[in-house]
Amino acid sequence: MAPPQANSQQSAFPQTSSSRKRTKRDEKIERSKKRKLERTKTTAALTAAPHNTATPDDNASEWSKSKKKRMRANKAKIVKRNDNGASREHGGGEAAVDVATRTQQRSPMATSKNDQRDNSLHADSIANTMTKQPLTTASSTLSKYQARLQGSRFRVLNEQLYTMHSKQAYAQFSTNPQLFQDYHAGFASQVEHWPVQPVVVVADELKRLVVDVAGGGETASKNNSRGAFRKQFPIVIADFGCGKAELAQDLLKFKSSSSKDAAAACPFQVHSFDLVASSSLVTPCDMSKTPLDVGIVDVAVFCLSLMGNNLADFIREAHRVLKPSGIVKIVEVRSRFETTGDESGAAPDARSKKGKPGRNHNNENTAPPPKPISELKRFLNALDQLGFECVNLDRSNKMFFVLDLRKNGKHPDMSLEFTAKPCIYKRR
Repeated sequence: MAPPQANSQQSAFPQTSSSRKRTKRDEKIERSKKRKLERTKTTAALTAAPHNTATPDDNASEWSKSKKKRMRANKAKIVKRNDNGASREHGGGEAAVDVATRTQQRSPMATSKNDQRDNSLHADSIANTMTKQPLTTASSTLSKYQARLQGSRFRVLNEQLYTMHSKQAYAQFSTNPQLFQDYHAGFASQVEHWPVQPVVVVADELKRLVVDVAGGGETASKNNSRGAFRKQFPIVIADFGCGKAELAQDLLKFKSSSSKDAAAACPFQVHSFDLVASSSLVTPCDMSKTPLDVGIVDVAVFCLSLMGNNLADFIREAHRVLKPSGIVKIVEVRSRFETTGDESGAAPDARSKKGKPGRNHNNENTAPPPKPISELKRFLNALDQLGFECVNLDRSNKMFFVLDLRKNGKHPDMSLEFTAKPCIYKRR
């Protein structure tokens, strides 16, 4: 009897466990390669046409749930990468909303309610992520350069005002009022870092004068030594170099509770002068020639406004319009006047090699170096020749000092010229 023939479908050699493992591993590798190839094709199609809503694969409706999930994840990554550039130009918030909208529009696999819900949740997560992480936009970079340009413009104008004659400055700013706006915009950005604003200090002192004049107490007698006010209102203020008339705006809001006249509730009458009229409170003029009459002002204020190479003209004008009992308040940056120098130009602290003043390296006695004269002392000497004496000097603030003057009975020296070094502000 002939033996039965072997079945051609069966292997001649049975598979061992190790061969079966190798076969499963090979099949897994093949499936992985196939999925990777599909992802590459899909990515290329979406990158070439990011706004195309067509499905890259014709059999997308037959994909399994796991494949749909992978494809949604791939699409979300591509959308986020493509829209990052748009968010840098148009801002994070608008781009986040746009990403959420386009993610929902580009979802060809969202065929069921569950898929649509997954898509909306993923779009919301992208929007929240992009909103919480602000990016450096082109507009912010432009604003930084504009601020730097504004600071440079302010420093140039500041140097010009300190080194030119007031008549020339008035002509230049009257021709181009925008220069005035540029200067004060830069000035505001500089003094905003100061602990106390000088115009606030001046306003508070003037308000205290109202109480002293009305009360007539011990503080009033102290202020009378600086220049006795008449015990009646209004107190006439002349603000030289007022800027945007901040002092006038503050004082005109003040109401005196001690005043018996209801019609004169505000005890101040303020005249504000500057190169350009920034408001109806300001009179544009050259501060060395104001339109005020002689002897009508109680208090003349120079708050960071002694600018130019003809400072003596400003002081003479204040002397002209001031009453015999009036006072002058000067607020200036301390660095302008609190430096030292001597008449001969030698170093104020000359020392020998051994560090002993007054002796050379041969131990021979020499004449002592000239005593340094401070810039503030020079300024006070010039004010004395211009008809004023100092009655109070307040250095409590580290940025500026407050100087109170009254008339000393002298007639101003019309030939005297005086100037101070300019105030150079730091770059911020």
